[in-house]
Amino acid sequence: MSIIVYRHPVHGKVTRWFMYLFRKIIFFLSIALTIIIIREFISLYSDLRGIDAYLGYAFLIFMGVVFIYFVIIPLIKVLLLPGSFAPVNHIDEREKIMEKRLARFKKNKY
Repeated sequence: MSIIVYRHPVHGKVTRWFMYLFRKIIFFLSIALTIIIIREFISLYSDLRGIDAYLGYAFLIFMGVVFIYFVIIPLIKVLLLPGSFAPVNHIDEREKIMEKRLARFKKNKY
């Protein structure tokens, strides 16, 4: 006995088109938001530098540290994630991989 499943013939194409359009809109909005944020930080730097040059430099150093901590480090961690979360194909290497992942998990502060 087989079960008949009705599939809409156009639904797949519409969904792909909608997701493509949705990704383009989100990409555009994220670029616009990034431009606005950068413009505001440049304005704040300019105002602080007008007060005192060292205050402007301190702001740049502070923003550099924040950028590294919240953008660069998470990006590196994401890029270093394994492509496959399955242990391995070889049974003898499985314990070594699991110990390595457990050590990485214990070092995670979050």
